[in-house]
Amino acid sequence: NGGDYEVTITLEGDNYLGDTENYYNGISFTDQHLTIDGGENDTLNFNCKASAISTGGNSGTCTVNGGKINAVTETDQNYPTLWSFGGFIMNGGEVTLSNNYHDVVSCPVTLNGGVLNVIGTSTDCGAVNHKITVEKGALLTVSSACGILSDWDGADIVVADDAEENTLLFAKYNTEDEFAPVYDMKSALDGKTYAEIKADTHNHSFTNDECACGFICEHT
Repeated sequence: NGGDYEVTITLEGDNYLGDTENYYNGISFTDQHLTIDGGENDTLNFNCKASAISTGGNSGTCTVNGGKINAVTETDQNYPTLWSFGGFIMNGGEVTLSNNYHDVVSCPVTLNGGVLNVIGTSTDCGAVNHKITVEKGALLTVSSACGILSDWDGADIVVADDAEENTLLFAKYNTEDEFAPVYDMKSALDGKTYAEIKADTHNHSFTNDECACGFICEHT
C-alpha cells in the first residue's frame, strides 16, 4: 500500500485465496512491483468481486515467472480482472483470467513466455482493452462471449514482437484449426468468440519478385 518496492509471492502446492462469496479484492498493491513464482504443479485459485490482480498507482507492475494462476472476477460493476498501471509481464507459467461483466485485461501486457488465457463471459463487453505483445514461444488464448475485442486506442490490440522483421501473429479459431498468419489481429478476431494466438516467423513466397504471402505485405 504505497511505496516503490518489491513483493514476491512463491507458490508451493495448491493455494486458495479469499472468500469466494464475499471477498472484494484479490491481490492488490499500490506502486509495488509484484513477482509471482512457482513450479508447474504449484497453483493459486481465487474468486473476487473487484480486480483480481491489481498493482495500481502510477508504476506498479506484476511479473509471473511460473506456477498456475486462475483468477475469476464475478461482479456486476466495472472492475477488470487484471489492472496493473506499470504493466503485466509473463515469463512463464500459465495464467487464466476471467470476468463476467467487464473487460478482463485493462493494462499493457508483455507475454514473453508461458500461456495467458483471457476469458470474457460478458455478452456486452470485450475481453481486452489494452495492448498485448506476444513474443515467440508464448501462447495467448482469447475467449470473448460478445465476439469482439474492446478497442482501447484505435490501434491493433494484440501485436507480435517487432524485433525481427518477419515475426508475425498466427491464429487459429478452434482446437482443430491450423495456425494461419494474421496481419490485423483486431479485424481477424472481430465476430470470433475464441482464438489461440502465437508469434512466429512467416516465410515469404515470391511471384515475379512480388511477395505472395496472402496478406498485406510490402516486401519485394
